[in-house]
Order: sequence, then C-alpha cells, then structure tokens
Amino acid sequence: MDNKGREIAELVEVHRVLGRLRLCLSDLIYQKTRPLETTNIPPALDVFPGGLKITIYGLFPKLSNRRHRFKKGRLDHSEHSSLRRKWFLLIKQALAGYPGPPISRAIVAVHYFTPYLCDIDNYTVSMIINALTTYKAIGPDDTYRHVNAIVQTATQEMDNPRTEIFVLKNRGEINTALHSLLKV
Repeated sequence: MDNKGREIAELVEVHRVLGRLRLCLSDLIYQKTRPLETTNIPPALDVFPGGLKITIYGLFPKLSNRRHRFKKGRLDHSEHSSLRRKWFLLIKQALAGYPGPPISRAIVAVHYFTPYLCDIDNYTVSMIINALTTYKAIGPDDTYRHVNAIVQTATQEMDNPRTEIFVLKNRGEINTALHSLLKV
C-alpha cells in the first residue's frame, strides 16, 4: 500500500471512530434528557384558517431507543402499545376542542424540538397520523387521497423540548412546488 492509500485508510478509521463517539455522546445526552419524553403540561391546540397546530410538550421517542423485547420466545409489543396509547391520548386531549370537520387532502408536518442530536428518519410519524385520523383531524382515512404529504423536521433546542404537529389543507401548492423543483 502506498502513502496515499495509508492516508486514506487512516482517515477512514478516524471517520469511523468519530461516528461512534458521536453516537455515544448522543446516547448520553438522550439518557440525561429521557424524562423529557413525559410531561404534565397538557397538549395545546391552535386552529387557524386552513389548518391546525397541536403542541405536545414532550418528545416522541426515537425508534432506535425502543428496543425489541422478547417474552417466552415471542416479540413483546407492550412497549409499542403503551407508547401508542400515550400518544393517542395526548392527541385526543388536544383535539377535544377542535370544532372543524376532518381536513381532507392534508399536509401533515411534524416538527421535533429536541435537546439531543438526532437523525430525523429515526422517528416514526405513523402513530401520529393514525391518531389524527382516529380523532377526526384528518380523514376519513390516511390514504394518499386524504393525506397528500408528510413532512418531518427537527431543531435542536435545549430549554423547551416539544413536538409540534401541523395539519394543513393542501390547496395544490405542494404539488406545484415539487413539480417546479423536480422539473416534471
């Protein structure tokens, strides 16, 4: 192996070690902030022309932090079920004051304000969408006819961790913007 090959190999190793350190730091921060997943502050609902916003004062757990557990050789779904019940209840509480009909042709945007580093694809929006459908914020179901787009974003914020869920009426703007960007 020549000098250039050794240099590349060393850089690859440094990259690998730094990646592991970043994950370790993220896990340590997560462990210190884990109580932020639960809060006693009730969820909030803001209704505005063309949509609504739900604020949940807590964080939706990352998929990577929900470990699979087995009982008697079978996958135990109790943690998933418990999480689902909790988030359904929070969304139900928020939507208790929602006066409008379900939003069809909806754009759902979920913004996570999190104190720790995260990969946005480590969150699942499926439970949130299902709860929005169940409690009539979107609908009548969550097929592409009624939920046209799902957007997830995240911001690192130490002081006020929360999850903001927006349900917006799609009036075609997203299709126009995407077609323009993609030159379709």
